[in-house]
Amino acid sequence: MRARYLALCLLICSGIALFLLLPAKKQKAGPVPESTKQADVVVPDTNPPAPLEKQPQPQLAKMDVNHDPLASAYEMATFIGQVCDSVPPKRATTRLQMKGLQVVFFLNDYVMAAKTNNSLALSQSAIIGAFTNVSQDTAMISDRLVTYADFPGTLSDHYRSISQIPTEKENIKTIEAALTENGVAIDTESDLLMDCIRYAYYHNHIYEFYGPASETSYPPELNALVSASDTVFRHRFETRFGLNSNTVTNLMNRLMKVQIRDISDAGFQVPAHIH
Repeated sequence: MRARYLALCLLICSGIALFLLLPAKKQKAGPVPESTKQADVVVPDTNPPAPLEKQPQPQLAKMDVNHDPLASAYEMATFIGQVCDSVPPKRATTRLQMKGLQVVFFLNDYVMAAKTNNSLALSQSAIIGAFTNVSQDTAMISDRLVTYADFPGTLSDHYRSISQIPTEKENIKTIEAALTENGVAIDTESDLLMDCIRYAYYHNHIYEFYGPASETSYPPELNALVSASDTVFRHRFETRFGLNSNTVTNLMNRLMKVQIRDISDAGFQVPAHIH
């Protein structure tokens, strides 16, 4: 068992984190180092983790948030940075995951903004340069851009493609039904459906790696991950897509039961040619 933990820790040290930086199939997330683990009493917790305190709205000085096409991307990335900073240092895996989510959402939001604004260049240097407005740590976004899938087509084409994956057809239908039942219209040129798929996958894999049934079960990290990631996704659903709090709660409760497993890494990306 100790050998397994040490091996998985090496993955964390290399900056590998769930679907954020790896292909979707059966990735391994590293557990907390033994030295940290010994400091906690591991007692299975059947109650849902308490949400993090509501984060203050980010102050984006030096940026014209009313006219900047990346205003939404900056706001989201800044918010996630605040959530990351609120996580205790001993929850290193959770902090790393928040940095990963920050990169995934910033790339998503940049590409989506570039679809309607020709002033935004779809180049690695332009995206990294924009990211420095919220973080000087560009290592993770640089690595992510190197492996960003280059594929043509629209977001609608992309949804249609992943909906044809045999093992995911019913899952995508369930997600679409969850949206419809909560009064949310399905727009296949919006990234809302993509974020719903991401949440279902992310929540499922958190429990796969740290839940009670996992060989690497570790309740303290599980609780930290669920609390931080739910805070991020809830904020995103409410601010980016304008969903009210009750709708978001109902939607997330439905999504967390969906077992997304066989969508590849490219399947979580918005179609784009980034040069």
